[in-house]
Amino acid sequence: VAPQDYKQAFSLFTQSAEQGFAQAQHALGAMYEKGNGVQQDNKQAWAWYSVAALSGRENIAMDLSSLEKKLSPAELKQAQELAKQYHDKYRKK
Repeated sequence: VAPQDYKQAFSLFTQSAEQGFAQAQHALGAMYEKGNGVQQDNKQAWAWYSVAALSGRENIAMDLSSLEKKLSPAELKQAQELAKQYHDKYRKK
């Protein structure tokens, strides 16, 4: 996949995630986890996976669990704070 395709996908997933779509929130988390179209960031990935789970997306526990192992306690706390902010701001209304 060409880098510009990832950038385009990241832009579209961000728009959908911010509108509260759980599938897009999950996809955005995966893009942050893998660094596709965006700088790799496990805190952002964990936050978006968490928001997707709270929005009703199923089968995310394994994604969250594997990322938790990569985060320090301080990073996990930051990721949890991000998730709360995102959920409050972007949950489907």
